[in-house]
Amino acid sequence: MNAASPSSQDNDVLGQVASLIRSTFHQPNAQIDRETTAPDVDGWDSLSHTVLLLAIEKHFGVRLPMDQVFDLDTVGDLVDLIVETKSAEDGDG
Repeated sequence: MNAASPSSQDNDVLGQVASLIRSTFHQPNAQIDRETTAPDVDGWDSLSHTVLLLAIEKHFGVRLPMDQVFDLDTVGDLVDLIVETKSAEDGDG
């Protein structure tokens, strides 16, 4: 998924996702980048992952494909999935 350098849209989505992660896990000073993984953030477990995904779907107005969300390894993978899903939903509208 990281074949090209991140676009400004990707960076914008990354910033928003980082804010949602900090808020969801009550970690206002957490350093979040594309390489961040769940174990890097205190409190990010399987239950809170679901809470985060719901917050992301609400914030971005998308429905993330459940068959893909549990295969994500990094925040960058999550950002890419959000961008792809949003683009597909906007194009299909």
